[in-house]
Amino acid sequence: MKAINNPLSPTLQELFGNLNLLRGLLFVLENRFDNYRKQIIDNNVDLSYLFAGSSLVIRKLTEFPKDGWAYYPTGKFFVKGQDYLETLNQLIKRESAWTVSQSYERFENFLFDIVAMFLAKNNKFAKVEEKKKNIKDWKIRLNLNKSQLNNEEWRLVLKRCYRNNVDILKNIRKWVPNFKNAIENNNRKINLFSWYFVIAKVRDAATHSNLIIKNEILQKILQSQERKAILEEYFPGEQLSIGYKIDLNKEKTELNLKIIGELALEIFNNLSIEANYDYKIEWCK
Repeated sequence: MKAINNPLSPTLQELFGNLNLLRGLLFVLENRFDNYRKQIIDNNVDLSYLFAGSSLVIRKLTEFPKDGWAYYPTGKFFVKGQDYLETLNQLIKRESAWTVSQSYERFENFLFDIVAMFLAKNNKFAKVEEKKKNIKDWKIRLNLNKSQLNNEEWRLVLKRCYRNNVDILKNIRKWVPNFKNAIENNNRKINLFSWYFVIAKVRDAATHSNLIIKNEILQKILQSQERKAILEEYFPGEQLSIGYKIDLNKEKTELNLKIIGELALEIFNNLSIEANYDYKIEWCK
């Protein structure tokens, strides 16, 4: 997309650039792994030769040899055949979940940036007085007494005053009536607030819980049929005794990246219309 005369435009372009980069890195990695698979399967490669020299060689911290050659091999590469192929599969699944997690975090940055910029230019939408009581940081309280806050000051206010990203999305829904319709009636035929709730839990599982949505968190998803359907359709996995293990493939990963981009575009369009900015993007062909 080409730049347009809109102060909100750079935030959207940066997000799209990040999404494309993440998708591209996953694509390259998958292709490399596919080549490894073919090499192993078609040529019956002995992995001990393929990975010769891959084992770590370490030093003993309390030895100071004069010639500098007190090193110790940690062992040889021992995974064979099907075990190695399964390891490749698991790595792709992890990278797919990591890609979704990173995309969510990029969207989170986009959301704070574009809303902070919007409020800096259109502070009539911000009910500042209602937020002061929630802010303990005296510097921010002092800033709120100013007639106009800059982008970074608004970003700090957003981080202190809202519990999570969904609160910010709900405020956009209040400011822009048409945004609610896009959230609930879209060509994806899902409630994007519900999808956003689920992807946030997926992000946490990918980052902190070895791809597993723990049972206590999972129950918050499953108590809603809508969220349950979204989890199963957009973030497939398997039920374990300790929770739900995410098992993403390339297609589902790319689908969720597209939805992140589509939600961002909807936010950009609606805030631009409300602020009377040019929002008609000139797409590159």
